[in-house]
Amino acid sequence: MSTVTIRINHPDGRGEDRVLPPGSYRIGRESGDIVLYDPNVSANHARLDVGAAGVTIVDLGSSNGTLDAEGRRLTGPYALERNAPIRLGGSTLTWLVPSGPAPAPAPFPGAGVHSGPPFPGAPFPGPGYGVYPPSPEVIELRRRADRWMLLAILSVFCGCGLPGIINIVLASQAKSAIDQGDFAGANSKIGTVKVLCLLGWGAMALSLLIIVVVYGGLLAAMLAGTSSTPRHY
Repeated sequence: MSTVTIRINHPDGRGEDRVLPPGSYRIGRESGDIVLYDPNVSANHARLDVGAAGVTIVDLGSSNGTLDAEGRRLTGPYALERNAPIRLGGSTLTWLVPSGPAPAPAPFPGAGVHSGPPFPGAPFPGPGYGVYPPSPEVIELRRRADRWMLLAILSVFCGCGLPGIINIVLASQAKSAIDQGDFAGANSKIGTVKVLCLLGWGAMALSLLIIVVVYGGLLAAMLAGTSSTPRHY
């Protein structure tokens, strides 16, 4: 086996392909041969071994562990299966099945072409990388977060005050959670913003209704009193 292609999916939804020759590769959060920049990955998380027999991964005592495709935590050297993702924190590694002659890896598009680096704080990937856009699910989650952020801002201008500010903070936290790959947390925060916005708007509508009823009653009483006053000629 001359080289293997490992697809890395990062927590923010972007992916990249690494073409690796035989050898050992250390995987870490901020340093190593494969750097994931994932807050749920340990500094010295795992080791990937590429050899003639295939690809093996060994967890190096990480805090959150390394999980196989079935979600089981690895307790020793594990031989990767083709197209079966291995999870490290919010990231996954997948040994891709070659389909015919392997094409040259796609170069990084460069400044002004791609929306950003493949993951927050990543260096320029260089040769051997192919960069992929976020999945449709991640894009839709970001749109929901942006939509409720806008509605939260509008609620502040409509008089919600402190609850509106809380919603803005929650929407910002949801967007940060998406970038870190915590999609369940992002969904939870977006749901909380939605509930608080609806409650705030309901309270505003009820307040307006009370004001209309009270002042309408007073106006009606004044008009009734004026019309019942006897006229002297």
